[in-house]
Amino acid sequence: SRSLRSMPFPEHAEFLRVNSVRGVRTGLCSNASLVHALQALLVDEYASVEEVLRRSGEQIPEALRLRQTRCDRAEELRPATD
Repeated sequence: SRSLRSMPFPEHAEFLRVNSVRGVRTGLCSNASLVHALQALLVDEYASVEEVLRRSGEQIPEALRLRQTRCDRAEELRPATD
């Protein structure tokens, strides 16, 4: 088992999504079997992120618990309106 040896985030830390282009950019989201295969490959990474959050006393976001991707968020797949 690998340890990330991370320190807790400061109480005032904010984690914003930046540089996120909305809309369909690849065909990935229309290929459910590929999305599921990638999620299976990343199972250890998902668990590591959850463990870091758990150890730091943070709640695990629902999207992480449910293994949701941007493909699961309809608002991400719609083109941005400026």
